Amino acid sequence: MPFKGKAPLTISLIQPCVPGLAIDSISRENPLPLSTSSSSSSSSSSSSSSSSSSSSSSKSPSDVVVARLTVSDVRGNKMSFVSKRSKWHDSFSDFTAAAKFQDLSSRHNECNFYLHYSSLYSPLPLPRCWSIKAPAETAIGNVTGGDVGKYTNFTLLLSDVASAVNFSRADHEYLDYYQTVAALKYLAKFHAVMWESKDEGGKIWARGGRGGGEAAGGEGSWGELSEKLAALAGGVGARIEDGLARGRKHRTVVHGDFVSASLLFVPNVEGAASDLPQVAATSFKRAGKGYGMFDVATLLCSSVDPSLLLHDQREEEFLGVYFNELQSSLKEARKPPLPPGYKWEDCMSSYELCILDHCAELHLREDSGSEYACLRCGEVVERLEKTVDTNSNDLSASQWKSVIFNQFP
Repeated sequence: MPFKGKAPLTISLIQPCVPGLAIDSISRENPLPLSTSSSSSSSSSSSSSSSSSSSSSSKSPSDVVVARLTVSDVRGNKMSFVSKRSKWHDSFSDFTAAAKFQDLSSRHNECNFYLHYSSLYSPLPLPRCWSIKAPAETAIGNVTGGDVGKYTNFTLLLSDVASAVNFSRADHEYLDYYQTVAALKYLAKFHAVMWESKDEGGKIWARGGRGGGEAAGGEGSWGELSEKLAALAGGVGARIEDGLARGRKHRTVVHGDFVSASLLFVPNVEGAASDLPQVAATSFKRAGKGYGMFDVATLLCSSVDPSLLLHDQREEEFLGVYFNELQSSLKEARKPPLPPGYKWEDCMSSYELCILDHCAELHLREDSGSEYACLRCGEVVERLEKTVDTNSNDLSASQWKSVIFNQFP
């Protein structure tokens, strides 16, 4: 049963959402600080409160407020929840109709993921949804003017993934080696759940990831790649959408914004069986159909310490971690026959295609990429150019589309 988005969360509002729990008391909502990234998250384990927790990025028409509240039952047991509310901010009128539509569509998309998909991912740690208050999905096409009150004010009541285990956000701009390996293993397990499934993505975006993956540092420069990214973007998008529409081969549900701001970690303790931290993912507003390598490319290009990829040259090792974990997870989750094989060559080809997709998206939004993203994208572009029998390095959009379809069949 949904509750009203603007109302304080009281016992009378929460009780219908948690049948079987006799609520005795409920705490006030304690706002949690959000990451400074443009990717808003659905949970944090920080205990510090702040007077304002809105993600006031000028790139989004809406603000997000995330808060924790504790519910006590008549026996004194406590249960922790996270509330996530979004509303249009004061500069709403400065945004185009397309930006408003995209933002509202992503809120609905997140609601649909929690309603229809999150329960499939147990025992992976991610928020479970108890209740949602949202405007009718058919209304999103009407959000073009200033009178948007009846179309906005999303509120989600989610389980607090940090309540049982002391998850917290990464405390550095980039993920370190162990956090990266743990995140890739988590991602492989996540992708394996809906890998080549007949029913994946039915109620979420037909192509996940649009508008996500902003680089943490963004110190790279597109330079002479700028014009080439503009020319090849359409071909890359067409190739991915064509592949997703043609069949289920290598297709899954992607997170869509798998960056450090969407991740929580439990640091490894001395004497633990593994050096790797535990990982939990949050913020699924860009989830949808896609190639798993889109999430991998987003993570490595946006959130991993570039020195691990450039100086230490760990790209192949990281891709191998994901690839091997995916194979193990698929074998564990399915009885024979397994789905069509996903070979290492498929993995590398898909990664390079998704590198181009990620960088073209950043370039379209006029965002800079990490040093690794710029260099790796440049290598792929140079390799593709060498396959064309022409004296010109400036390929047209139609030429790029032909090259991309030929090189990434």
